[in-house]
Amino acid sequence: ASDGDHDQGQDPSPENPGGDETPEPTPEPDPGPTPEEEAEYHDNLVGYANGLNDYVARIAGSRAYFEGGWNAPVLSLSSGSIESMYAQSQVLCNDVMGAWGSLRDAMAYRDDSQWQPAAEDLIRMYMLLVRHSEGLMAAWGAAVDASSHDELLAYWPQIVGTIEEAQQYLDEFNKMADAGVAL
Repeated sequence: ASDGDHDQGQDPSPENPGGDETPEPTPEPDPGPTPEEEAEYHDNLVGYANGLNDYVARIAGSRAYFEGGWNAPVLSLSSGSIESMYAQSQVLCNDVMGAWGSLRDAMAYRDDSQWQPAAEDLIRMYMLLVRHSEGLMAAWGAAVDASSHDELLAYWPQIVGTIEEAQQYLDEFNKMADAGVAL
């Protein structure tokens, strides 16, 4: 075919390989979150930040039973009371884990939000409380597994070790809490 055989109106050049087709316009850059979105995000984060205090108090209450060495209150509890405290530790762990998961899901937000660093800090803080509450639950579980007071005393060093291992999470949480979350 000669040059005259091309359809009129088509441009076979590489810039427009489709001929008459017009290239799609370049999308506008994302303007980022609106002020309303940012305000809603902030309010959600403040709610989660305020919720930390309840979990910290519940953890402290459960943990207090293991403090005092060989005079720790858990060592003088009846088996029924230990079972009740173990059940409460399970509820606490599930509650903290639920809040952590909810926060992660709800805060899966835009990376360009001014509140994203605060969200990441809060997610980390909740995760640390989850890990610590898991340690408490394990300690209560070990206390439940003891079939007698003598067996509880025999397992006491391991139970204390579980609590001490979980302490690292609470220590990191406290450092973050002391530094504050920029809300």
